[in-house]
Amino acid sequence: MKPSVLIGAALAVIVAIVVWRAVGSGSEGAPTVLGSASAPSHGEPDPAPGARPRSGPSGEGDLARRADGAAAGTAGPLATALDPAEGERRVGGGMPCAFRLIDGRGRPVAGAEASWCEPAVAGEHARGHETALGITTTDASGSVPPPGVGQPPMSDAVAWITHGEHLARWVTPGADPAWTEGDALVLEEAPRLEVSVTDRAGQPVEGALVVQRGLTAREAGELFALLPGAGGTLPDSPDDRALACLERRSSSDAAGRADAFPSRLPTHLWATADKRRSAPVRPERDGGPLVLILDDTFAAHGTVWSEASVPVARVLGLAELTNGDRRLLGSAAVAEDGSWGPIDLPLVEDAVRFVFRLEGGGYLPLEETRDPPPVGSLLTVEFRPQLGTDLLVRLVEDTPAGKIPVPHGRVTVTWSWAEGDERPQVRAWADEAGEATVPGTPTTLSWLDIEGSAGGYVSGRLMSVQMPNSATPGRVFEVELERAGRLHGRCLRKGEPVEDFRLIYWYDLFAARQTAHFSDREDGSFEITSAPLGDVTLLAVTGDDLAQSVSVGARVTAEGDTEVLLEVAEPAVGVGVVLDALTGKPVAGAKVDPQLLHARKRMGSRGRTFPVAADGSFEVAGFAAGVGRVEASAPGYTTVAREGSFRDGRVEFGVIALSRPQPLVVELLTSEPLPERGVWLSSTANGHTVIPMTRFPSDGVLVLEDVEPGIHTMDLCWHGGGMLSLGTIELAPGREWVVRAPFETPEPIVLTFVTEDGGDPPPVAAAVVRYRDANGNPTSIHMDLLVDGPWITDLERVEVPLVDADEITVEVLHNWNQDTVYASVHKRFAPGEPRTLRVPLYGPKLEVGVVDGDGKAVCDALVSAIGPQGLLRANELVDSEGKVTFQGLLFDRVSVFVQHDRFGLSSPEVVELSRSEDTFVELELDCDDDLVVRLLDGSRPIAGASLTLCAASPLTSLGYRATDRDGLATWERVGRGTWRVRSLPANCWKVDEPFAFDGGPGPIDIAVRRLGNLAVEVTDADGQGVGGVPLEVRSSEFDTAVSIWVGEGRVKASTGAIATGEDGTVLLSHLPRGVYTCRATAPDGSPIDAEVDVAPLATTNLRLTLP
Repeated sequence: MKPSVLIGAALAVIVAIVVWRAVGSGSEGAPTVLGSASAPSHGEPDPAPGARPRSGPSGEGDLARRADGAAAGTAGPLATALDPAEGERRVGGGMPCAFRLIDGRGRPVAGAEASWCEPAVAGEHARGHETALGITTTDASGSVPPPGVGQPPMSDAVAWITHGEHLARWVTPGADPAWTEGDALVLEEAPRLEVSVTDRAGQPVEGALVVQRGLTAREAGELFALLPGAGGTLPDSPDDRALACLERRSSSDAAGRADAFPSRLPTHLWATADKRRSAPVRPERDGGPLVLILDDTFAAHGTVWSEASVPVARVLGLAELTNGDRRLLGSAAVAEDGSWGPIDLPLVEDAVRFVFRLEGGGYLPLEETRDPPPVGSLLTVEFRPQLGTDLLVRLVEDTPAGKIPVPHGRVTVTWSWAEGDERPQVRAWADEAGEATVPGTPTTLSWLDIEGSAGGYVSGRLMSVQMPNSATPGRVFEVELERAGRLHGRCLRKGEPVEDFRLIYWYDLFAARQTAHFSDREDGSFEITSAPLGDVTLLAVTGDDLAQSVSVGARVTAEGDTEVLLEVAEPAVGVGVVLDALTGKPVAGAKVDPQLLHARKRMGSRGRTFPVAADGSFEVAGFAAGVGRVEASAPGYTTVAREGSFRDGRVEFGVIALSRPQPLVVELLTSEPLPERGVWLSSTANGHTVIPMTRFPSDGVLVLEDVEPGIHTMDLCWHGGGMLSLGTIELAPGREWVVRAPFETPEPIVLTFVTEDGGDPPPVAAAVVRYRDANGNPTSIHMDLLVDGPWITDLERVEVPLVDADEITVEVLHNWNQDTVYASVHKRFAPGEPRTLRVPLYGPKLEVGVVDGDGKAVCDALVSAIGPQGLLRANELVDSEGKVTFQGLLFDRVSVFVQHDRFGLSSPEVVELSRSEDTFVELELDCDDDLVVRLLDGSRPIAGASLTLCAASPLTSLGYRATDRDGLATWERVGRGTWRVRSLPANCWKVDEPFAFDGGPGPIDIAVRRLGNLAVEVTDADGQGVGGVPLEVRSSEFDTAVSIWVGEGRVKASTGAIATGEDGTVLLSHLPRGVYTCRATAPDGSPIDAEVDVAPLATTNLRLTLP
């Protein structure tokens, strides 16, 4: 065909459209109304008498309204016509018109954008569909043409209508058998959505492209972590499918303003201009002004290398901000050949690094991090993922009539495993039956946390589910959700609203706390729509200077909203110094991270880190007026956590010593082959995971290169068994670390779990056997869940392996909040006695009330009950009446003490218990004395030593401090009694010192010795070294033979014994400084004696000459 013919045909079509629009604008007659069955808020006219009712196809209207949770009229079906006769009239003198737009007063809506698009493919956004089928703007009559001129609407085509002064909505008129050309659709008036585009300096940007796109449930969950139905849509609902087709574009004017439309259904916007781009933003529900900030960009692309070709994978680009939050910047789908991108991402101002996350496609999620790149650069990010497996989960609600499914919820699976310390996460959405298939979960040894959530429910969890043992074929993991209530309130500071803050709230299980962020709240308001019913505790942290409110309790009910007022207190200043543990010098690049505490429990970062000064000092205003906690870190050093004392209006942390990681060797001592499926090691120290799950080689010797020093708690685990705790292992900086762990199999202990009424154990209860090993270290074996666990199948006979002790404590505790204990029994087996034990559940209660000096109840206190040998430690937060209850402690007596962030620490009180009746005790928390400890080597103070305060008997850790430059450490408001301080200072010998505290003001001095080395050389009369000469080395001040210390592992001899090697020398390392005597025996039996003073932090040489 000739080009002239094509051009002529195109012009004819354009002329026809123009003529049709001109004629159509002069149409007369009352319009037929399409819309919801209920009137809009602006007063839609009542239906005409006798008008026939119309319903949407397949009940779409009901689904849409239920999904949105808002007033009808936001989307979906066609509604009752005002006048059926008029509805049969073609509008515009015979030119095609699918429907017309009117407002609530029946007036035409001109200037609205209307588009048609085909339904999107499930799970995908229908990019470009509206462009392919055309976007038009309504004229003065509000007419909307069908998708093809002269053709009726397709039966499944979606029409979107957007207008700056009316709520956006969609319809599918072709699917309604009662539809008549020319019917009218009612638009509900709404305030304009004010959108402006600026640069980083706040100056308006003209000509920027602004994109506003519908946000489906899947996108809302994956991109913004929103719950399905929580202010959005339900997956695959009519609203959700329609949102996948919605996209509008506009340009900013000279003032930076851009066109956008209000919508009850969720949307998100972003802007681009030249090589600059903004991060995507969701409009707030209140329709407040929205500013899109343009930043310079960089590009990213890469490849996903996998032998398996699995569709629907994509890469998310995120910015990790200075406060620890992550912000979505963009995403790219993974093509069939594995390539993705390039995508342009903004260099947002407060980003400390950029994260690229591969998810979907059945892969185990992977993340790659990059430092901020130069402007305009192209990053290549490649992934080599592994395929995971599917996990079946069902969300249910437990009602009096039985369990019923919770539809359209979200399932989030998080896990820890051997390959790293990160916690990968995958999500899936439940269907109408509450069932979800979660792809991309691990197939190797790992511990899963399964969380279920849904609009109107409190999140439910299954914690520490071991895989793959727990994943029997066809097993469905059931997560129970409880109905939620609503909380709303305000956050104030000195009576003024706080605009940017973080809210933390929890119910009786402190470990199940939730966090919500609120910003740009001019009135300081907040709302929580999924608050747990019952007693809830809340506190707020400001976004600017990390100030914290006092925690407030509230009673949440299902009947109505609960109102809360949070008052933020002025923050206290925290001061301290960060130094190298070995050199005592400042550490380059060191920073501190203030932590949140509540009732002495750590709640994570306050959201910001601060660099230290050149001399290592820091002064940070961001702590509550009480015990403070901070984490210090630096490149090439391990992260440590320290608590500080609140004195004279500030929190003092002393000297925080950082150490470099060192090699560690762990050897399993066993006479039998290791289990075929492997043994794994993990360890925690300094308040976090240090060694992730790592498998032993077949020879049982595990060599780890970079491990941080500290007092470690190490665990062994294996497939089909339990978890064996090795207790506390002291890894002092600057020394060689070798740990030998017994792994023998003595006769198992047989446990029988019973209840008085024959009922079931608590659904999340787990069994733990605690004991002390041959060296007196506390050790435990975790046997997992009593109900629906992978190993325990018969509660009347539970075999516990590897317990090499005759005195044990058996606990039944909450599986993932292990401070909560349901029952505990202590037993010492006599020689030859059968190793069996009956464990009753739901035994007598111990109720503890906490009051101050005036007899008033104290809230936010932590009460601890310590059992025999210190093996049991149950911790509970008091309720709003200052009381707490422990159940099933079947002991003769326990030690009970109370801790509070501001009121201090009580001395332990021994409470006699009854085996048959409940016990009540009231403790007074009225401590006024500060406990000050000074660590000295002679007259020299030891700075930067980490100290642990312990109850003397049973030994229980209570609080951590670091000594300052004067060797001082303070615990404020401590009760009088006998205490113990433990420490492992760098280049010093271990401290484990009990002492009596009478409340006196002076410091309690604790002696410590710095360490040094002694090199001994034995020669003959000619000066030649003599090997194999035994030595007797003895400390004059400790009156102890050094051979004893070598046997205990406290001192190391280079030859393995205190005798010279082939060259006539031996090096004794880590001797406490001081005077020693040394004797060598000549071949004729005559002794050669010498005295030597070993200097600290140096090697002292001693030469002995044989006659």
